[in-house]
Amino acid sequence: MQKVLLGARHEVNGLRQMTDTIAETLMFRLQEEIRGNSSDMLQQLKINERQSTSLDVMQVIFAGSLAFDILDRLTGEWSVVHTSWARAYIVDPFMSKPLVWFLISMIVWFGVGTAVFSVMRDLNDKTAGVITYRVKVNKAIDLNALDTYLSRKAVMSEDGNADALNAHQKVSWVERDPTKWEGYMPKVEMIYDVKHGFLLSVYLQVARRASKPAKLRPETLKMRFFTELQEAGVMAPDDAAEVID
Repeated sequence: MQKVLLGARHEVNGLRQMTDTIAETLMFRLQEEIRGNSSDMLQQLKINERQSTSLDVMQVIFAGSLAFDILDRLTGEWSVVHTSWARAYIVDPFMSKPLVWFLISMIVWFGVGTAVFSVMRDLNDKTAGVITYRVKVNKAIDLNALDTYLSRKAVMSEDGNADALNAHQKVSWVERDPTKWEGYMPKVEMIYDVKHGFLLSVYLQVARRASKPAKLRPETLKMRFFTELQEAGVMAPDDAAEVID
């Protein structure tokens, strides 16, 4: 009877460990889904930020127009028209003739509006096109080589999350050498397990012009990044090749 109870106790312990493993796996999947949704929300926030920038520019333009209109109403006209040179080169040739100054004002208005619209469109176009690639790696890495590799990067943020079994570290940076990435500067987010020395996932993002064809495809982006990890000694050649394939 004692042997039966001991065997049952071991079986219960094994089932408890299996339950913990399943729960951790489900939690990890949930965190991955939440991270993906958060990335989508971040992208939407960037779009809203660009729209907010456009509204700010328009508010500045409207404020300037209102300020000039107020001065015009208070003084009747700008004092520059009372100078001799303005009367000779502005008032007599343009302002004293019917509709000429009005037409000039419309032309200037159209030119300024076109310039502002072109600048805002160019700013939005630079970041409207996005290339993203999310990779689940789950491969062993050399932590010392990774520290050396990260020391050469301009790391923007680091985040840690630890429990009794794992110690996850998340780092993100933006590549500073566009010659390696066809003129782009990808943003990289890496999550790895410090305790067990495993690279869990990598998220790659490139902002590009929407009006021009992409110079870098997602698969090429992944291949170059993991090739760089292999050359830095962070990943074994076989593991890097398996992730690339």
